[in-house]
Amino acid sequence: MSLHRWVILIGGLGLVFILFTLPKVVVDNDAIETEIADSQAEAVDESHGFSFSAKDVERRSSLLKLLETSSGQEKSVIFADSLARLYLSYNMLDSAGYFADEILKQDSSWLGQLKAGEIYFQLFGISLSQSDLARYSHKAGECFRRVLAREYSPDLEAKLGMTMVVSDNPMQGITVLRGILEEYPENITALYSLGLLSIQSGQYEKAIGRFEKLMTIDPTNQQAAFLLATSYFETSQYDEAGRWFENIKSTSTDPAILSSTDQYLKKLNEL
Repeated sequence: MSLHRWVILIGGLGLVFILFTLPKVVVDNDAIETEIADSQAEAVDESHGFSFSAKDVERRSSLLKLLETSSGQEKSVIFADSLARLYLSYNMLDSAGYFADEILKQDSSWLGQLKAGEIYFQLFGISLSQSDLARYSHKAGECFRRVLAREYSPDLEAKLGMTMVVSDNPMQGITVLRGILEEYPENITALYSLGLLSIQSGQYEKAIGRFEKLMTIDPTNQQAAFLLATSYFETSQYDEAGRWFENIKSTSTDPAILSSTDQYLKKLNEL
């Protein structure tokens, strides 16, 4: 399984599953055009015919009106950020990306770069096409570089490293991640990222080491627990895999992780 598919599994499928379990109402195309300016209507065109929960339709309408009428930079950034995250929760990449761009138009300071960069990074994690993957990893990386030039954060540098892994020079990103762990051996973001990369390259024993350490630092991290369990499964350490999958089944609330866990437990029972 490719690295990006693992990112999709952990970062995206949970959102998709939740999306299909929410109560739905069909979005009115005409209402969209009355709620936002023509330029914004193009950005949210992907929502036509899409189903939001009734609560989120109301929330979106309110946020769009507030953004249109806002005259203050700080409030405009808050509204744009909220809209980006709302669209992101429905995996609507173009619309979320549009409002991340709006954040930067309103506030190009390092704080604006940080807010937009975090949105771009999440979009990078759930992109399904190579063009989206390249676009959002580049945008996230540019924002993170500007923030890091002002204030260092190992977590942010680790995210920058992950955007570099999908560039023309992936080893540069891996070097960044390894460097972070040399100085900050308990950095969760770097441990998780290198564990993910170990799975991508089929180095499951290395992945086990990364995720075992991560779980001692953050025992409630269900994404890491799931990847640890699958790494044990892939190395035929079925007792350990079963123990971790059973633990996940009794503690996790993420529908995507629980569904995948049930599939693995079924495979284990068939061995």
